[in-house]
Amino acid sequence: MKTVILDSSIIIDHARGKGKALIQLLKLQEKKKIELIVPTIVVFEFYSGLSLEKREILKNSELLFSKFKVISINEEIAKTAAQINRKCRLYQKISVADLLIGAAAICLSGYLATKNIKDFKKIPDLKILPLPR
Repeated sequence: MKTVILDSSIIIDHARGKGKALIQLLKLQEKKKIELIVPTIVVFEFYSGLSLEKREILKNSELLFSKFKVISINEEIAKTAAQINRKCRLYQKISVADLLIGAAAICLSGYLATKNIKDFKKIPDLKILPLPR
């Protein structure tokens, strides 16, 4: 089974009714072909950027996140992100959140599902999952 780490761009697009990538990934997870993982930094990004004042939106978001395995940013992920940042001189070229998400994918030997290819392609050895258009 492949491990797929979700970037917030995939989840936010889904919540806004745009894109079909997450629906297809959820179907693959139901068939036990992949496991969808969300780092806690993605939870932070999602809940920071989405209008959650309406109870229905909040309830739907909580239901959606229940379908993912949520992982904490641990010491190994933090050190991997720091090493990539230092080695590749990515200061001010990519956000700390994106470095941590990319490092999580690398540490878990997984693929990253993202719409933000431009920034994530700067991280060496990161496997980016091709998404349907």
